[in-house]
Amino acid sequence: MKIPEEMRTRRIQSVEDLIALLGPRLSPSGADPIYRGHSDANWTLRPRLFRHRDLMVIMGGWRQLEDHLLDKFQRRATPFLVTRPERPLDWLSLMQHNRLPTRLLDWTTDPLTALWFAVSGDVAQEACVWEYWPLEEPELGARDQVDSSDEPREVKLWEPGAYSGRITAQHSVHTIHPLPAGIDEFTAMDNSDDEAGRLRQFLIPDSVISAIRSQLDRLGYGPGRLFPDLEGAAQSILWELDVKFENIDLTFDPFNS
Repeated sequence: MKIPEEMRTRRIQSVEDLIALLGPRLSPSGADPIYRGHSDANWTLRPRLFRHRDLMVIMGGWRQLEDHLLDKFQRRATPFLVTRPERPLDWLSLMQHNRLPTRLLDWTTDPLTALWFAVSGDVAQEACVWEYWPLEEPELGARDQVDSSDEPREVKLWEPGAYSGRITAQHSVHTIHPLPAGIDEFTAMDNSDDEAGRLRQFLIPDSVISAIRSQLDRLGYGPGRLFPDLEGAAQSILWELDVKFENIDLTFDPFNS
């Protein structure tokens, strides 16, 4: 599905606006759209690994940086795991959900989850929700997966295994991005000729973010639902107070907490 350029940006004022603008459930290719929320509309669609170019240069390349982080995480995370991931992508997904830089980009099949992430951070700037129309259905965690020895040549969609309650609660899927050769620069999805035509951006003015937070709270979207663990339980207390008392800065920020 290629989206006409004049339809790639829309502005919303409420939950209802977003729902009204959503595309059909299935694209002609048979793949559902997926969504990602940004609390700053100026952020590009760039996985965290590729935001560390200086470190990559020191390590000698993107592959070396990824392998270093993966090896360190496997060694240190194992004592805390009930189930040990078997494949490299399972490990990368677990790293991603514990805030280590990876080549994965988080998405969700639930547009309201993406909207919550967009409005749950700082309200000082315009936020947005991205909609992406993949070419194919995601590979499931139980199938053979692309690992670090079989480099993908294009963006792939992957549904991770349920190694964390957050993965299930957030209806998570990942886009898997090829590592640039050597120390070449990574091109963000929204700047890529191959991907930009399958993206839409729903802009959210900062003036309506508090109202949308309240709408989502009434629909049951908050840290307690999307982070089903002790941290989420604790942060849900601040979220409830922040929604109730808008002039008090208690916002739960999943990007900087």
